Amino acid sequence: MALGRKSTIFKINGKAMISPQECKVEYDSLADENSGRTMDGVMHINWIWRNIRKVNIKMPPLTTAELGQLLSQVQGQEYSLTYLDPIKGKHTIRAYTSKSSGDIHSGVLYNGLWVGASFNAIELEGER
Repeated sequence: MALGRKSTIFKINGKAMISPQECKVEYDSLADENSGRTMDGVMHINWIWRNIRKVNIKMPPLTTAELGQLLSQVQGQEYSLTYLDPIKGKHTIRAYTSKSSGDIHSGVLYNGLWVGASFNAIELEGER
């Protein structure tokens, strides 16, 4: 059960959060509309942003209060997220969340805890 297990790495707005069960980091880059292949087959890319991060976080089982507190900090908000990045190590980004979810089962299963709760944190700006 997640109760009381705060992370030493994962933080939202500088405040320690419950340690995630899983963390997946995706990278994306954005090129402008003038990028593409020329007639000689050479690719020309005019980068707008590089390494825009999308951090997918899956939480351990949480109580309704814990999940509510977490989602109120991220869903539809801009916030800072500190996490473990495969390229930079401990890293903080400015992010927003467009999607979050959680499943609850009967009070008998999992003692009424929310399982599989997750959210994505999408970086507001990448690297130039």
